[in-house]
Amino acid sequence: MNNYFYGWYFRCQGEDGSMAVIPAVHLSETEESCSIQVITKNGSYYRTFPIQEFRINREKGSMKIGENLFSRKGIRIVRQ
Repeated sequence: MNNYFYGWYFRCQGEDGSMAVIPAVHLSETEESCSIQVITKNGSYYRTFPIQEFRINREKGSMKIGENLFSRKGIRIVRQ
C-alpha cells in the first residue's frame, strides 16, 4: 500500500477574522490515523485520532472524527 492522505479544507469567517479547519485521513503500510488541524491568526493546532474514530455518511454529506462533526450545515469542534 502506498501512503495515502485525504483531507477536507473548511474556511470559516467571522467578525474576528478567519480560520481554516482541515480534517484528514492518513493511511500507510504501518499506520492508520485521522486528524484535525485548526489554523488561526494566533497559531496552528493539531490533534490526531485513531482511525476507528473516523465516520463518514455520504448520504447526509457529513463526517465525524471523535465527537467533532463536519457537515453541510456547519462544523462542531469539541475542545479537549
